[in-house]
Amino acid sequence: MRTGTRWFIFTIITLFWLTSFAIQANAQQEKWPSTFLWKISGNGLKKDSWLYGTIHLQDKRLFNFGDSLYHAIERAEGLAIEVNLQEFLDSMIYRMIINDEEEEEEADKEEAQLTDEEEKALQARTKESIKAHRQKLVNQLKYGEMPTIMDAYLYGIAQRSQKWLGAVEDVTDQLGMLDEFGGGLKEKELLASDNELKFTLEKMIAIYLARDLQGIANLYMPNLATELKDTMMVKRNHKMASSMDSLSGVRSMFFAVGAAHLPGSQGVINLLRKKGYTVTPVFSKKETPAEVYASRLSALPWIRMVENHDSAYSVEIPGPASDITAYGDLVKMKMHYDLNTLTLYMTGHALSQVKEDYLPKLMEEYARNMNAIGKPRDPKTVVRNGVKGLEAYFNTPDGFFRVQLFIQQNILYLVIAGSEKMIRLMSPDVNKFFQSYTILKRKETIAKGAWQPFTIQGKAFSVSLPGTPRQNKGLEKGASQGGWISSVYDLMDADNGLYYLVQTRDLDAGFHLNGDTSWFSNFKENFDAPNGFEMDSVDVWEGFPRLQIGGYAGEQKVYLQAMVVLRGSRVYSLMTAGADKESALKVRDQLFGSFRLTDFPTKPVQVQLAPDRTFSSSAAVPIRFKPLEVEEEAVATADDATVRYVAYDPTDAVSFVVTKEAISPYAWYPDDSTFFAKKFQDYQSWGDSVIRFQETRNGKLPARDYVLRMNDNHNVKHVRLILNGDTLFTLFTFIPESSLDEKRYNAFFDEFKVTKEVATQSIFSDRSEKLKQGLASADSATFSRAVDAFSEMTFSQKDLPFLHDGLTRIYRDDSTVYYTMQDRIIDQVSKLNDPSTIQFIKERYKKIPASSGKVRLGMIAALSGIHTQESYDLMRELLVKDPPSTTTGIYMPYRMMDSLELGISLFPDILPLYKHPAWVGVMVDLSVRALDSARLD
Repeated sequence: MRTGTRWFIFTIITLFWLTSFAIQANAQQEKWPSTFLWKISGNGLKKDSWLYGTIHLQDKRLFNFGDSLYHAIERAEGLAIEVNLQEFLDSMIYRMIINDEEEEEEADKEEAQLTDEEEKALQARTKESIKAHRQKLVNQLKYGEMPTIMDAYLYGIAQRSQKWLGAVEDVTDQLGMLDEFGGGLKEKELLASDNELKFTLEKMIAIYLARDLQGIANLYMPNLATELKDTMMVKRNHKMASSMDSLSGVRSMFFAVGAAHLPGSQGVINLLRKKGYTVTPVFSKKETPAEVYASRLSALPWIRMVENHDSAYSVEIPGPASDITAYGDLVKMKMHYDLNTLTLYMTGHALSQVKEDYLPKLMEEYARNMNAIGKPRDPKTVVRNGVKGLEAYFNTPDGFFRVQLFIQQNILYLVIAGSEKMIRLMSPDVNKFFQSYTILKRKETIAKGAWQPFTIQGKAFSVSLPGTPRQNKGLEKGASQGGWISSVYDLMDADNGLYYLVQTRDLDAGFHLNGDTSWFSNFKENFDAPNGFEMDSVDVWEGFPRLQIGGYAGEQKVYLQAMVVLRGSRVYSLMTAGADKESALKVRDQLFGSFRLTDFPTKPVQVQLAPDRTFSSSAAVPIRFKPLEVEEEAVATADDATVRYVAYDPTDAVSFVVTKEAISPYAWYPDDSTFFAKKFQDYQSWGDSVIRFQETRNGKLPARDYVLRMNDNHNVKHVRLILNGDTLFTLFTFIPESSLDEKRYNAFFDEFKVTKEVATQSIFSDRSEKLKQGLASADSATFSRAVDAFSEMTFSQKDLPFLHDGLTRIYRDDSTVYYTMQDRIIDQVSKLNDPSTIQFIKERYKKIPASSGKVRLGMIAALSGIHTQESYDLMRELLVKDPPSTTTGIYMPYRMMDSLELGISLFPDILPLYKHPAWVGVMVDLSVRALDSARLD
């Protein structure tokens, strides 16, 4: 694992939150009082809560708080900051580990885009050195510093006061924002003037010291895109206000968020007022330095942490530790970041066959991997519980580190403290951390003799191992993300220098595997194999796809071997790894060859009623609501609402999903076959092939049943569409093709029953007048729903009167989107290729006022899409005698290119159009293509 700047987090926090202070999404003209403390009352609250605007810096000048702030914290029962800082740091570290190579590739791309002058500048000032220099500039502004940023300091005060602690945002909110903002400084941004940064920081501090909320309201980034402001401020403000609404209803709260989130029409203060709260300013009579107040509070007790999985060591740390793994989970680490002092505490252990005399070289390698400046300093021998080790110091562009290494019985032990200041590494707290570290006597977990069978209850497999593995909840937590539910057991054979891991990963409710090869590729990408894999094969194991890989992983030269089997929505993984290749190869066949799939546990299938009682079906598990995705929820409306349900069976990780969709009141279809065929397109992806189709009924309701074989997937997709009045029920699941005829899977489809069947279906009646009204609506939501309905429909010749009328109209989106409603109508008219359209345009074109050039142009475009000589003869006549007048550029050659001969037939009569600026682009494009085809001289 390459660490250095990537896992020392102080710079990330400072630069990231410092930026959030300097952005304000609007220039609200309201006069704001000079205070950052506000009381929240009313709206049914039994106790008051408070809101405070912070600045995410350590400058000591900023930490003279008013007496009202201390009083509010004392009265409050809980404190919440923007985000759980510990979770945020854990997630950042996890992302940095898995994205290490991607970041290097992105940096290479950035450098390739620099000018020669900028590249020369970067050669003189590397990215890391500039970051370090920038941090020094920030430090120079502090006039003395506090041990941590303001939010974390207030968090520490509340923690020592035994308050409930929480956050108003999720970690994913700020991580997503970090992605939008670019994930950090870019090369060109690093070349900006130091004076600019210094001036901005001093300006921010001056505004904050003046308690000038009005000044913050007027401060903004001129070059920040509107969409980014929306992401960084407005959306977050709404999330914060909603969280404050919920939390203050449970207990009296003190909310501490960046001051820039408070003012403005879309600021947190006004958003809370809109929710019905009374939000009033609170002023103070005197100020007290935060350090003076905090000195009166009791210190937090430290935690004695035992590495509880392998019982490898114990240590005392200031707070709960998080799990970090690397090299396919072979290297196990614990980390705690003390937000009260911005100090990192980390411990770890891994299999290693190096000897004690190799520790100095290993320390140098570790320092180099962390991008250390120079070699490790002040090396000395240390002893812990009778085990000799080595201690040394080194610094990187982002901070200073104190490291101890020990080796005992093929296990390497690592102890680290890190800080932005060297002096903190000699503090009483850091000394206490190192002195408390104890290497424990290893427990025997490896069997002497024959290997033992092992399984994870309910996961339908067996495998043999040389001992009894333990459940690794830390790894399970890290792997149970993004729609996965993971079970992990592992075993360390220190005598032979080998590590074993058994894992099952089940897709969570509503998820399915996208593709076998793509999943195998993602699995391999998780391992850092700089020289590739010596073994990399895909075959079939007991009827299911299997991947086997083997090779050296990471800079530590760990030899890793893994086997992965895909079974429906469950993934089985076996792994063995060790520092010695020969030892690892000896056990590979024994481990992989012992793996067997067993039958899934059986559960009785019975009738399950949907939670809203609108339908029932047969399944082994209850049917529950499944929330829509954010994008789907955003477009859901009262008249086309969609509800989703899922029956998820953890026995085999299979999800039966039901979608209940109200068909748009603007859409109509000629018959049920056309309707079902159109709706089925939503469930057919590129590469899918229908291997089974059936017209059927559920009760008295018409239905269509499809089974699709998917590209690069051992699973098949089973879909059933059921029409009930103007409501469509869609059932689907993903199962192995070998299980397609199993009764327990088919029962959900065959025994599905709608509670109230409706035979009458108005969707087969003409709704053109209603659609016409929707498209003419001044309400944007109504218009948007009508456009969506139009796009879903399949038109025929009998719909031409409606489409012809549409050619004569101007729509509200014509100047705001690329593919307009007029374009949609033109395309539908062209597809029908009917002679009546030519006659209609011939009769109506001259009746359209010349001022309505866009309508006339649409008619010309419709003619260009009807590839007959009659249509192009009329187009030539209109273009020569009365071309549409328009001030905007015109593009329609793509319709002409389907029949270049007809397009060329317009020449030379249309050459005068070159004199019209709006037509030049069309004429040049058409002329060039005609000349290139050698059909025009």
